[in-house]
Amino acid sequence: MHAEDLRRLFRPWTFYLLRLDEQLRIPLKTLARATLALLVLPTLQFLGSWRDKTFFLPGEAKGLLEHPGQWAVFLAPPVLLILYAFAFRSLIVAVRDLKSFCVGNRIPRQVTLALDSQISTLQFRTRHAALLPFLSCLGLFITVRNFIQTSSPVRYYGNDIFDSAAHQWGFLFTRTSNSILYCIVFPALLFQILFLTNALFQILKSLRDSRALAVDFFSPDGCGGLSKLGKVNLFIMCMWATVFVVIYAHFVTHRETALTLSAALVCATLLFLAQSTVGVYAVHQSVRDTKREVLQRLGQHLRVSLETNKDLETVLPLVHLRQAVLSTSSFPYSKNVSAIVNSLRLLPPIVALLHLIL
Repeated sequence: MHAEDLRRLFRPWTFYLLRLDEQLRIPLKTLARATLALLVLPTLQFLGSWRDKTFFLPGEAKGLLEHPGQWAVFLAPPVLLILYAFAFRSLIVAVRDLKSFCVGNRIPRQVTLALDSQISTLQFRTRHAALLPFLSCLGLFITVRNFIQTSSPVRYYGNDIFDSAAHQWGFLFTRTSNSILYCIVFPALLFQILFLTNALFQILKSLRDSRALAVDFFSPDGCGGLSKLGKVNLFIMCMWATVFVVIYAHFVTHRETALTLSAALVCATLLFLAQSTVGVYAVHQSVRDTKREVLQRLGQHLRVSLETNKDLETVLPLVHLRQAVLSTSSFPYSKNVSAIVNSLRLLPPIVALLHLIL
């Protein structure tokens, strides 16, 4: 696909504050402006806490600086936005070079249809676009529930907090900023995460089903020349990891956790762990099957060559090719990316262990 085609397809809506430049990149100034805009909300909460003098509260009460859950909510939107920018850019690069991932440099019609479907979703032209208002309604439910809880914090949390109704400025600014975050910002970000997750999965699935995925066993990335696809999945994993951290921070803040918070933490953990494998499982299946077929043919040639040739030098090229095939990873992760992915996989169990110890 040409750059102009991609700009035309993705121009209608990439993200509220983001636009692609001529090189299909999100300009640094635009990204910085969007990030700063998201930091306005925690600034309001900081000012409210300063007016109420609730940075720290006595006893079991939670001041602003003693509330890790709220700090996670502060930092998550800009972090998710930056990760989304990198993930979206990586996906665009992969789509632009889609021919290089296809056998014969030809994109099958099945793959084109899958790509068109994902673009239609991004432009709110499919039924999947209804997920965004659903997420906004869910955010509204969380906002109303939080309003009720902070109106009587001792009843629900067992202690006072900096944004309770007893602290008018903190209550006003926090309720306002959280309403914007939970009803607009987080739904939009989650929609993008789910879109990227599904887009990558569907595109790779269509490549697998059409048996069009080309595997380069001599690629220096060690994963068949498919490391660009693995990089997209890495950024998506990091976004799910950020969601996990936000939920866990609330889990730590309120020791007497509600069932919904515990369930959300479990779901975030499962989604995060599944993303590392399921997100690129179609590639794993394609590369695994290709390796099996190539190794079977090589095995037959080697047996024939060894029986008919006494000179081992004529067999060495086949041996080297077999070694290259065997050393190619079936998952699209280069060596460095694979190390990061494996480290991220350990995040939930390590956090759970530390929670039990501390």
